Amino acid sequence: GFLTGTYNPAELPDFGIWYDSIRRYVTADPQLYFRMFTDEAFGRQYLRESERPVQHKALLYFNAGHPRIDSIVFDSIPADRVIIEPQSRNRDTIALWFDVPSASLPDTIRGEITYMKHDSLDRLLPSTEKLKLAWRYIESKEEAKEREQLEKEKEKTLAAGEEWVEPEKPSTFTYKFSTTGSVTPETKLYVEFDYPLVRFDSAAVVLTEQMEKEEPRPIRIRWQQDTANMRRWWLDVPWQLKNNYALTIPKGALADVAEQQNDSIAVNYTGVDPEKFATFIVNVVGKSDEASYIVQLLNESGKLLQEKTGVHSGVCRFNYVPAGNVKFRI
Repeated sequence: GFLTGTYNPAELPDFGIWYDSIRRYVTADPQLYFRMFTDEAFGRQYLRESERPVQHKALLYFNAGHPRIDSIVFDSIPADRVIIEPQSRNRDTIALWFDVPSASLPDTIRGEITYMKHDSLDRLLPSTEKLKLAWRYIESKEEAKEREQLEKEKEKTLAAGEEWVEPEKPSTFTYKFSTTGSVTPETKLYVEFDYPLVRFDSAAVVLTEQMEKEEPRPIRIRWQQDTANMRRWWLDVPWQLKNNYALTIPKGALADVAEQQNDSIAVNYTGVDPEKFATFIVNVVGKSDEASYIVQLLNESGKLLQEKTGVHSGVCRFNYVPAGNVKFRI
């Protein structure tokens, strides 16, 4: 757009200026916003690329954010067996997970997608395009060597008139807990998996709590799937100070779209001793009653320790701060 008036910085409201010690430059509050610098650049919408990096997963890359997809249909996979997961905030990258047995997945999955695409006049019109998602298993040198060794052992066993028992392959089920070791009553624990789960036997998961000089006792826990990341599951636990916890997930309680199952999982946690931590109380004075801020607590090297969002004028409290020099960033 065009400016409809003139603006004199001397006549505009006062502004704050400070030195950002983390990013090492002077920062100031803007007096005037130009929308042309805040709007996102226009991008023509079309399917830029598609790939299938692993057997049970395909990726669709769009040229612009928030694509309007009407349908995705595959020749050999039922629609209810295709799990769609956006991979970015503006949804310009979308993952397709195939909840189908590995033996039923062809090397090349064929299908079509119907979505709104820009034409030569930049009009959004329905467009149907073919999809060809190819993947082929390539045996590594280590896997080939292991396979040959097993074949030799099998021949030797059968030649001796003995029964051959195929050794159990190690689990490839992958997961990562957000926190290990020490916890506080404010700790938010989640576990993230490489693939979406198709089986989660939450009743088989056991969390025990042990107070000082007492026997461990099971406590009630609640699992909740993340609304933005379907592969992330939050564990709601009433952590108590100085108590010990043991989380046990038995073998086979979890299974994903790639038919992978977990081995037995055991994780231990300990409630912290509050006497070894500090508490910071920050008095926030906002520019107005409506102003809200993000207050961050950083360690000496600039790593984020805690963050408070939506902070208004008043007291902002940081509990369980470890020993050492800290910084604040607003």
